[in-house]
Amino acid sequence: METDTYENPAGRPRKYASEADRQAAHRARWAVRTYSMTPEKARTIAELSTILDVSESAVVHALLSFALANRNWQLTGLTGFVPAGLFQQGKRRASKILQQSTEDE
Repeated sequence: METDTYENPAGRPRKYASEADRQAAHRARWAVRTYSMTPEKARTIAELSTILDVSESAVVHALLSFALANRNWQLTGLTGFVPAGLFQQGKRRASKILQQSTEDE
């Protein structure tokens, strides 16, 4: 079996001949971003990475994955409220349902 045509079923990245090749492959696979945050958030991320014994990048990745999986940001926006006119027609808000159920009692 030739090593250049073999694909590892476990998905491990292949070995690269040079550091430049490895870095180019990493940049092609991952989007690298730089963000500003408050010192308190930076300290919290650093503390979590120390406690969990992972990199700060892994902590931020886990936090973003959780946030993106657990909220419809397009619908609710950053504040968590549905902007006027964007609520799906025919659907009732939970607050309206709760209001009606307490009125029925």
